[in-house]
Amino acid sequence: MNLLIVLLQTVNILWFGHSYGVDSTELLPQMASEAGVGNLYVGRFVKGNCSLEEHYDFYLSDKAGRYSECVPGETEFKKVPKSVREAVEGVKWDYVIFQNSLENEGRYETARPYLDSLVSFVLKTQKERYGSEPAVGWNMFWPISRLREDGSNNLCTYRLSFYGNSSDQMWAAYMQATKKLVEETGVDLIIPTGTAVMNARATSLNDADARDFTRDGYHLSYDRGRYIAACAVFETLVAPVAGKSVLGNPYRPKINDRPEMTGHEALVFQRCAVAAVEKPYEVESVSEK
Repeated sequence: MNLLIVLLQTVNILWFGHSYGVDSTELLPQMASEAGVGNLYVGRFVKGNCSLEEHYDFYLSDKAGRYSECVPGETEFKKVPKSVREAVEGVKWDYVIFQNSLENEGRYETARPYLDSLVSFVLKTQKERYGSEPAVGWNMFWPISRLREDGSNNLCTYRLSFYGNSSDQMWAAYMQATKKLVEETGVDLIIPTGTAVMNARATSLNDADARDFTRDGYHLSYDRGRYIAACAVFETLVAPVAGKSVLGNPYRPKINDRPEMTGHEALVFQRCAVAAVEKPYEVESVSEK
């Protein structure tokens, strides 16, 4: 596919999430720009650890707020006063992505019926206004780090308590709940940000400084952690439209005084994401050569 076609192709993504949605998408516009994808539009509804039930309540209230967007040609998100209805009606979306709160992500029953109602509203509205329906995606994210199983962080302790105070049990529950959602709801695709992070955690790059690629045991680090997640989002949503994989993408985030990411690191992280997209329910050993 030639560069002109890539530049003209538009990818519109609407995301219902919380801070993990921010972690997953914050670096995506710059990554897409470096790939020559100039027409990327990402809209996000974000509230701290927002559950699907809360997102459904925001939809019912029809009040503006908690929305930000990164428009084509830009690489930073800006807050815009839009309600859920205004955002859904205002753009012909290619993808609409959902996720749950940290403690609810692995508990399938907490997603119903709120996910069903939100998906129904989005698809019906898009069909009526634009004559087509977006693909519905689910962000299967990473578990809280094992480093937080020691009770040193009250929020992590509370959220892990739903999963036997075990990061491994949390991860297993996330995968199991996601599989069931795909089987029984209108979810069309999985964004395996969690699998990509878990693949990276299994590499030699996950040293003491990396801290499981988090900044506090659960939010992703601003550079490498967010880069891994953005690679997974790019490979899942952007690559099929742009006709180019995240492999070889030249973007390298530089965050404050953190050491600059090397080309070797970036390639390993890209491989982690590609492997995750290929096998979202398996942690893979990727080549580090």
